Amino acid sequence: MASVVFKGLSIIAYIAQYFFYVLAGIVAFGGMCFLVFKPMVTDVLIEFKLPYWLLIWLTVMAILILILYGLIARYCQPIFKNLSQETYFAKTSIVSSLRLVWIFALILTIQFISNVTLYYFAIRNVSDLFSQSSFGDYRLNLVFLLIAFTGHLILKNGRAAQEDSESII
Repeated sequence: MASVVFKGLSIIAYIAQYFFYVLAGIVAFGGMCFLVFKPMVTDVLIEFKLPYWLLIWLTVMAILILILYGLIARYCQPIFKNLSQETYFAKTSIVSSLRLVWIFALILTIQFISNVTLYYFAIRNVSDLFSQSSFGDYRLNLVFLLIAFTGHLILKNGRAAQEDSESII
């Protein structure tokens, strides 16, 4: 039963990976449209007293976050695959879990930088990519960061214990 669930999660992660990459492409296309239609966009930004570079900056940050979410799905795949094969402490799972920790830390950093920029210009409710509800609300990604770090420690220590027990036998 668990094998089927983990295989299903691996397939979902595979699909989600490309879904986030497609979303990043759509946002990049929108950023290109901002560049092509600069006069119209500049007129709108002047009304709100915002600089043009801010729009480009936020677009790049959104693209980075979406690509990182795609990478999260990519690095979850080997973990789910190994769990479905009942290979609990595989080297690929340990490496993938460490990469997940770094990606979540990078997402939190990008969200913080973006929120500082948005706060400086007094802009609210831009996108849930930057913050779940308000300035400084990073709870969800922080919880995922802690889960990924805990998972990494469990996998790393489990592998060490497994190697130790195999060397005794």
